[in-house]
Amino acid sequence: MQRIVKTVMLAVILLGWARSGAAQSKPARLEEARSVTKDAAERPAAPAAQLLFGALPLSTPSLEARTLIEKSLADYENVMLDESIAEAKKATEIDPQFALAYGLWSFAARRDEPASSALAKATALAANAPPDEQLLVRWMVATQSSDLLPAISLMNDLLKRLPNNEHVLYLAGEWLYFQQDYERSRKLFEKALQLNPSYASAHQYYALGLMAHGRFSEAREQLETARRLDPLALIVDVDAAVLLKFERNYDGVVAQSQRILQMDPNFQLGYSMLASGYFCEHRWEEWRAADAKLPQEAFRRALVDGHAEEARRIMNQRIAEVPSGLSRPYDVAYDAVLLGDRDLALEWLEKSYQNRDYWLLFIRVEPEMDPVRSDPRFQAIVRRLGV
Repeated sequence: MQRIVKTVMLAVILLGWARSGAAQSKPARLEEARSVTKDAAERPAAPAAQLLFGALPLSTPSLEARTLIEKSLADYENVMLDESIAEAKKATEIDPQFALAYGLWSFAARRDEPASSALAKATALAANAPPDEQLLVRWMVATQSSDLLPAISLMNDLLKRLPNNEHVLYLAGEWLYFQQDYERSRKLFEKALQLNPSYASAHQYYALGLMAHGRFSEAREQLETARRLDPLALIVDVDAAVLLKFERNYDGVVAQSQRILQMDPNFQLGYSMLASGYFCEHRWEEWRAADAKLPQEAFRRALVDGHAEEARRIMNQRIAEVPSGLSRPYDVAYDAVLLGDRDLALEWLEKSYQNRDYWLLFIRVEPEMDPVRSDPRFQAIVRRLGV
């Protein structure tokens, strides 16, 4: 635009010179100015900046890449992590310079198999992104470090810069819950719901926090609201099955899981919850039928088949995998409880607490923890968790 203005100004000056005695230059100079102005007007404009959910400026000029990242984030919030990762990966193929695509890919992958290449790429590209995207990416990267202080500092900056962005509130609230900061997590989810009462994912995740604290009736209200807002989100129905399990309503777990599988016969979490219901009721033949549809853990299969030594071998393999991150301390504690090894279970529950394992948050209500619930060591962990 400045170039066009300067060209037009030049034309005016040249015209003034012509009128003051340089008439012989008028036709050529005016034609030149008009030509330059026309060329500038016809030149394609730079692509408009893409805005994440219409609010956050992004580094990518690609509408398709932005749309994929919005879908990836929505799937992440619905705990559809494989889908979220796949969509973020595809966004990087469309725009290999899109920092947030790599950041979200690594952020979604961190719960299962960390994506180190995506993490490195996000780190390298963040500096070239617009300020808001840069801050979000740097926070996502920092959450994957063993040193949490940078992540906390960046999260605070992010919330200060984008205090009314419901997705930022969700992501920060979820991460704080992982860090066992339940009070601040609760406040962020409540603020997100105040800003957008129709935010189904926030209702769904808020319900999980209520479950962990044994506030089952309130959790059910939140899940019912989430289902009403997003009736196609099967993760809400899965969480309803989880709630029934925490209430020790195992027949309800089975019935709810069967309803999920009627809606989507290939939904893996539906089979997982169906198998969980059968396992809690010791309905071994039906558990085996569910296992045949979607194989469950080899550890549980060994237990169901009465192969305690094989189950212990698998547990010991998990112990060996903990340092590399392939298994979590909570997995070992869970296996030890099912094997009846109380001391080993409590030892690894303590390690799980130190490791900030996500599923530890539910030990107050998890039925499988009933055999160690009365132990003072277990109760001490619950008190420290604050659930």
